[in-house]
Amino acid sequence: ERAALMAGRGPVGVGFIGVGGHGHNYNLKNFLNQDDCRAVAVCDAFRDRTERATATVNEKYGDTGCRAVDDFRAILVS
Repeated sequence: ERAALMAGRGPVGVGFIGVGGHGHNYNLKNFLNQDDCRAVAVCDAFRDRTERATATVNEKYGDTGCRAVDDFRAILVS
């Protein structure tokens, strides 16, 4: 999938840093309505927030492709 994105084929992958109340309920949920992008990773200092956001993304896409990380730098270097 990453190779397809890098070649300009398929949706743009986006990672979310900070998925607490506003990050999850507003930013992430509204983003998931976009057809030309895909949430591929979520990050938060609190594991329960990361798990909730990952579940939301995977439910939307019907797969388990969303990566959960606890260090925001992992998203920045991807």
